Amino acid sequence: MEDNQQKIDVFNWIKEVQKLGAGEILIISVDNDGLCKGPDFELIDNIKKICNVPLIYGGGVSSKSDILEILNLEGVDAVSLSHLLHFNKDNIKNLKNYLNYNNVDIRI
Repeated sequence: MEDNQQKIDVFNWIKEVQKLGAGEILIISVDNDGLCKGPDFELIDNIKKICNVPLIYGGGVSSKSDILEILNLEGVDAVSLSHLLHFNKDNIKNLKNYLNYNNVDIRI
């Protein structure tokens, strides 16, 4: 079976799509997505260095504290959630209350 997948470096791709006019970047850590083992902070740090548009991060988020930690990073504008909500590990109301309590400006 022939491998037809192209190998694209995520950092070069982020630079390229920004040149093409991307208004925001949504990055999902596929290595962490759905595993609830926590965010990939190394990936986030490396992307923040080259990202000049709003950055949305997802993948590995397993708790309210993960969300807070990500949103407190300079250069990250939003968090994408799925597993945490789809499997009823938390809900929007609790998350909003937690983030408001921790002085995070939210738009849900």
